[in-house]
Amino acid sequence: MISGYVRKPVLAEIPVEEITPADSMRRTSLKNTLGVSYRYTHNQRWNANLFAKHYLNRATGPYTQTASGRTSTVEREETAGKTGYGLATTRGNNVNSSITTYL
Repeated sequence: MISGYVRKPVLAEIPVEEITPADSMRRTSLKNTLGVSYRYTHNQRWNANLFAKHYLNRATGPYTQTASGRTSTVEREETAGKTGYGLATTRGNNVNSSITTYL
């Protein structure tokens, strides 16, 4: 599933004399998650799940930087991603009693 969020402009709510360059810059946030899993059932008493997920976040917005004593506001984009994986096993005599292990 891919979804994105774009913040609504708020310039109409700010008095004209108080608008800064940062107020007129776009602000966006994009978040993606991808996950896969595989389940192996050896018999009714034991099964194993192998899974992996990847998260990606991208944000764009104003950034205030200072160089050589001058301060300016620029648009900046940051991206962060993380991948995780694991194995979970379950062994038990029936549905009501089981032992689960996560790695």
